Amino acid sequence: PIYINPKDKFYVIAWSYKNPYYFSVNSVNYEEGAMREIIFSPKGTSYGWVFSDKNGKFYVRVNKKTYGPYERIYPVIEDCPVYVKYPKFSKDGFTFGWRFEKNGKVYVFVNQYGRKHIYGPYDYIMPEEAPLIFENGNYFWVAKVGESIKYIINGNGISVPIPSSYIYLWPRLYSKDGTKFAYVYELENYLYIVIIDDKLNTKTFGPYEDIYIPNATNLAESNFFINTSTYAWGFKKEGKYYVQVNEKTYGPYEYIKSIKKSEDGSFLIWIYKKDEETYVQINDKIYGPYEYLYQFNHGDMCFEESYDIRFSNKGKNFAFIFGKNCRNLNETEEKKAISCEQYYIQTTNRVYDLEIEVEDDPGLLNLLY
Repeated sequence: PIYINPKDKFYVIAWSYKNPYYFSVNSVNYEEGAMREIIFSPKGTSYGWVFSDKNGKFYVRVNKKTYGPYERIYPVIEDCPVYVKYPKFSKDGFTFGWRFEKNGKVYVFVNQYGRKHIYGPYDYIMPEEAPLIFENGNYFWVAKVGESIKYIINGNGISVPIPSSYIYLWPRLYSKDGTKFAYVYELENYLYIVIIDDKLNTKTFGPYEDIYIPNATNLAESNFFINTSTYAWGFKKEGKYYVQVNEKTYGPYEYIKSIKKSEDGSFLIWIYKKDEETYVQINDKIYGPYEYLYQFNHGDMCFEESYDIRFSNKGKNFAFIFGKNCRNLNETEEKKAISCEQYYIQTTNRVYDLEIEVEDDPGLLNLLY
């Protein structure tokens, strides 16, 4: 195969002959043992791969330098190796790293602008793709050592309580730029959220009876941090429901039905019930009340129902469907089949009549479908 990196600064020709693998990177030739994949830094300034020799030892090559040997590189879960894309690179390619094992313990290697650091030993680190190296060069993982758990941020550690259960897969709660992190823990049947910045300053929220994380139908990919400066979640306290956005608390509500964010983080949306009426809040603007909001069932997934709020690709526009003069066609409330005399679409700038106006607006059709 021939690999070309994102910025066309390197081209790689790879071939195999009698087991060894051969590479030519910009006409510089390498002979390696078994290898998996060539990784390029986002700006195309660096490249690297993992390979092994005939004795089963692992090595990592970054540009023209080789690191190792290591007993093992990839994490193993239930006797199966997880092939993480190592080495991990920052955007400029000058910070890179990977995990490795020695004498049954886990270590992390990070090279940041030519300064080499080896962290460990640990019993294990999380998440499985750790270390996480962010575009700006920040790096992070969660480590277990004996009976303690530490958040390691740019090489500095802060001990956290060991939770009674893994709530919302908390090692994955971090902002995209690697400047803010969070974890959830339980104490005496109440939940707490702790925010940590990259200087190891902390702020604790709680106690809560329950917590709701945005877009958390897949807890491993929840969107606790809406963007690099905003974090948000829903919570239950003293039987009432609230939404927390940074230092501001919204509520109380009778119920929170959904919390979502647009892909770019420009919109935070939650649906709530208050005084027996349903409302939609988008950032600081409230829409409603509504008799009925369009929803689809998730079956046996995390939530029984979810509301179909659509965002444009760039996140600048949204749309959702609501009905008026509605009734339940089923005799029971357990499984509703709602029919409305009229349906409308609320968008960022206006309301459309679903049956009359939508077909004449290609932009809205594209947003909805």
